[in-house]
Amino acid sequence: MRINKILNNNVVIAIIDGEEIVVMGKGVGFKKQVGDIILPKDIEKVFKIQGERENKSFNQLMGETPAEYLTITKDIVSIAESELKITLNEVIFIILTDHLFFAVTRQKEGIRVDNPILWEIKSLYKKEFDIGLKGVEIVEKYTGIKLSEDEAGFIALHIINAALNEDMSNTMNITIMTNKILNIVKREFNIKFNENSLDYMRFITHLKFFAQRIFKRTQVKDEDKEFYDMVVTKYPEEKKCVDKIEIYITNQFNYKLSKQEVIYLIMHIRKFRI
Repeated sequence: MRINKILNNNVVIAIIDGEEIVVMGKGVGFKKQVGDIILPKDIEKVFKIQGERENKSFNQLMGETPAEYLTITKDIVSIAESELKITLNEVIFIILTDHLFFAVTRQKEGIRVDNPILWEIKSLYKKEFDIGLKGVEIVEKYTGIKLSEDEAGFIALHIINAALNEDMSNTMNITIMTNKILNIVKREFNIKFNENSLDYMRFITHLKFFAQRIFKRTQVKDEDKEFYDMVVTKYPEEKKCVDKIEIYITNQFNYKLSKQEVIYLIMHIRKFRI
């Protein structure tokens, strides 16, 4: 693998099978020239921008944005993938890099952008928000600019986007919907969730994918009507709560819950009443 373009000391472009790939690593471009061989020991991250539109966006981004912001994104992504034990969609290298550059630019100009769902992010996505705070520290290390908690929340959202393969608007809607459903359950049973419990984390995970299905207009297939009848008969209070959730979902998103979804919600809610 040989260097085709040097973006900075830590990021270079190489060509494999006629396609450009981005190679990242500490010092991978340091004192190097186009045509030099990239040693495996210098490589920390390799990715290829999939799709003609995305590739065009990446090239435009690199033409307009200091390459250090791509390094910042790489450091944040490395932390996220390590701590969350996931692989993020590589489009985050375009979107988050672009976001961070403009966030720093706005900060320098004294322009503040509030995060309208910061509270929900801090409550529902604690790990991602903690990574966002680390991201703010990384930005400051490279640029000398201290971003706000609001920006830590936006970094968290970009991580969530890349994990769920969603765009920003859907991720924000998923977050709002998840919080709304949690509030319905809280009010119905006058309970306070233990946000560190396994049951709570499982419920949050279910609600994320439940919301994602709603926005994608897909459903879990109904399978066993007898089991549904048994569950709703055995847990009438939980069913009343799910009915209220369904009213909210139907009114706001014109989406009808399948029997299987009702069962899942009842069983998750039941765990908080045992």
